[in-house]
Amino acid sequence: MTEGTDLLTPRPFRVATVTQELKDTVTLHVEPDAGAGAIACGPGQFNMLYAFGAGEAPISLSGVDDDGRLM
Repeated sequence: MTEGTDLLTPRPFRVATVTQELKDTVTLHVEPDAGAGAIACGPGQFNMLYAFGAGEAPISLSGVDDDGRLM
């Protein structure tokens, strides 16, 4: 997290890749948009994912991939 950034302030991330795991399950690999700063997380941590025009959903993070993107 960038120093001085409020934990509750939304930060823009973008979907870098999508991996189809099962028929109805996907893994999203997301990375921060320019200037958003990376966040530290561990498997099982909770976050809210908001898609403009679609709404929000509670998401469980599974970790960080080899390229430093959240999964």
